[in-house]
Amino acid sequence: MDNKSILKTLEEISEKLAIKVRYGNLSSKGGLCRVYNKYYIIIDRKAAINAKIDTILKSIKKFDLHKIYIPPNIRSLIGEE
Repeated sequence: MDNKSILKTLEEISEKLAIKVRYGNLSSKGGLCRVYNKYYIIIDRKAAINAKIDTILKSIKKFDLHKIYIPPNIRSLIGEE
C-alpha cells in the first residue's frame, strides 16, 4: 500500500471515530485538539506525506479502535507507533 492510500485510509478511520481531519497553513506539525466535545486533527498542508500519516497515527491511537474495522496493514502501523 502506498503512502497516499495509507493517508486516505487513516482519514476514513478518523471520520469513523468522529474526528474531523483539517489541513491548513500552520507554523507547526499540528495534532489532535478538542473544541466543545468535537475532535479535530489539524495538519499542516505543506508537511511531507509521512508527517501527515504520523500525525494522524499519533492522534487516533488515543481512541478505542476495537469497535471499527481497520485493515491489518494499518493496524500494524498503529501498533508500531
